[in-house]
Amino acid sequence: MTLNINNNLLKKNNNIINSLREKIRRIENKEIEVIPSSLGKHKYSKAILPRVISLDFQQIDPALPWHGLPISGLHEIYGDVISGIGFSTALIVKASKIYEEKNIRPQILWCQKEDDLCAQGFYEFGVDPNNLIIAKCANSNDVLWAMEEGLRSNCLTAVVGKIDKISSIAGKRLQLASENAATMGILIRNSLNNSFSGNSHTLTKWRVNPSPNFQNTNIWTNHPRWNLELQKYKLSMARGEKLKNAGEPKSWLVEWNNETSNLSVVTNISGRPNRTQSNWTIAV
Repeated sequence: MTLNINNNLLKKNNNIINSLREKIRRIENKEIEVIPSSLGKHKYSKAILPRVISLDFQQIDPALPWHGLPISGLHEIYGDVISGIGFSTALIVKASKIYEEKNIRPQILWCQKEDDLCAQGFYEFGVDPNNLIIAKCANSNDVLWAMEEGLRSNCLTAVVGKIDKISSIAGKRLQLASENAATMGILIRNSLNNSFSGNSHTLTKWRVNPSPNFQNTNIWTNHPRWNLELQKYKLSMARGEKLKNAGEPKSWLVEWNNETSNLSVVTNISGRPNRTQSNWTIAV
């Protein structure tokens, strides 16, 4: 009798512990709810998505405090514009896969002033042009307005903006809209000189340039390569060892595979300092 009582008590305790562990896991992972626009804004139409996408689980993911890239938040990409477009498209493909696994059609809003996007190129890269909404804007203010409206709609997979200048206040507004709507926001910077200052509100900041062997290669090739540098992430997200090493630059030579939709590190140059960048900024 005593043994049976102990066994029942042990099972009950195990159930409680497992339940608490699941709650802790959800709090730490911050799984997010999205409302697919095709289903309408009803409680039953909400879908639960993981909060991060994996870039490269062996080297790049561990360098980020979320152990992956959040799909909810604003990310800045600058350097070579063509490479930045390629890397941004890779992120969109990664985020879209999560929605497709939940049988949700991904929808992307792309805002810019230029008229130079190629539908066939997006298709070859892994983005269905039918899921892409292009907003051609007259100026930078219109790009920011379109991005914010798209983020606040709470029905898009990602919102991309290719822009010259942006103030810290505008960046904060986009970041808040992106977090509240559980939508990935991507800023492609046209100029290094106009890059955000250290007090920007982006979750991450990346510098992307073509690999030396791919300087004259079209970004829509099957295996484009980029020199990818993680310039900063929000310091408040770091814990433990990542907080200790938060200011150290991280860089990789990466390759994108259109067929598998995977980003992989092809040469281990992680952690090498960038001699052209003397001050590494961390947002707080």
